Amino acid sequence: MERKKLRTAREAKTSPSGKSLSQQDIADAIGCSRDGYSRWERGTSDPQEHWVKRLCTFFDKNPADLDLVPVA
Repeated sequence: MERKKLRTAREAKTSPSGKSLSQQDIADAIGCSRDGYSRWERGTSDPQEHWVKRLCTFFDKNPADLDLVPVA
């Protein structure tokens, strides 16, 4: 399976309210480590399903919007 980078890395990282966010801000908001979130952004690892759900909830997006749908 081809690994994709988390789309939020390629777009301006903003909260639903429009505030610019760092990797640490996002990691803190969803409860993961900054290193883990950074790996998802770089595409070196994929988030587990529970992290995908938290990311989608936080950004108010679906998995496809964040490029978190597996590519066959």
